[in-house]
Amino acid sequence: MAGMDDFYADMHRGIERNRNAADQIETAARYQQAVNQIAAERDEIQKDYDTLIGQNAGNLALRYSYAAELAKYVPDHPLVRDAALRDRIVRHAKDTIRATNGNWDAVRELGATFTMPRRS
Repeated sequence: MAGMDDFYADMHRGIERNRNAADQIETAARYQQAVNQIAAERDEIQKDYDTLIGQNAGNLALRYSYAAELAKYVPDHPLVRDAALRDRIVRHAKDTIRATNGNWDAVRELGATFTMPRRS
């Protein structure tokens, strides 16, 4: 009889090992699903970042092109000669984008309606 008891005890341990292995496989599958989701979100964020970098590069190039042309034709314009004014516009733009939760239309409106000081 002792042999049968050992046999059943071994079988029970084997069944428990199989259950534990199945639980571990299920847990690993859930972890892999989470990893896959995070990787997809990371890829989307990277895509958005790359788009923003490209747009910023284009805007920077345009800004300098406009500034160079303005300096040729209106060298005494406040945007040409007043660095503090340019800094103030940039600061207002940063404040606007934060305050509007990323509303680029509000930033464009700021730029379009910013009041320039009179030239002396």
